[in-house]
Amino acid sequence: MNFLRRMGGLWRAALLLGAVTCANAPPGDACNDACGVDENCIAGRCVRACNVDSDCAAAESCTEGACVAAACTTAATCDDDNPCTSDGCQASTCSHSNISGSCDDGNPCTENDTCDAGACAGTERDCDDQNPCSEDSCHRATGDCRHVPAASTVLCRAAVGDCDVEELCTGADTA
Repeated sequence: MNFLRRMGGLWRAALLLGAVTCANAPPGDACNDACGVDENCIAGRCVRACNVDSDCAAAESCTEGACVAAACTTAATCDDDNPCTSDGCQASTCSHSNISGSCDDGNPCTENDTCDAGACAGTERDCDDQNPCSEDSCHRATGDCRHVPAASTVLCRAAVGDCDVEELCTGADTA
């Protein structure tokens, strides 16, 4: 596939074999739209954008605004800080294979975190207190369940029979 590459102020056409995902262009350029928000187009490939080495994974370095794999000598130098991959080094090239098992996604509002397709995720914690007059949620910083009084327009109890009337929440408490 052909793509345009800006090199020293000059545009030149280049031919790449394989999957070319973007036209090489400066970040923010319309030709770079094929890449994600946090990616730059380098040599026809979308790569994670960076300003300094600390923006990249441990086994990468920031080169011309893109995170690129550093040459490795051991699997330890290829650590991508992802608990859901097994890191390896072969022929000076890092590899990251997806693994399964338990992990910690860092979110106190999820439980039973597991690796799936290289990503760690869990199921949302159930904070439902079975009270229709409270709005239930999990506080992301602490993992505590919160039960805020529901608005006074929320139905608390439906009418039961012709002689009964429905009841609304008070909006001031969870009763």
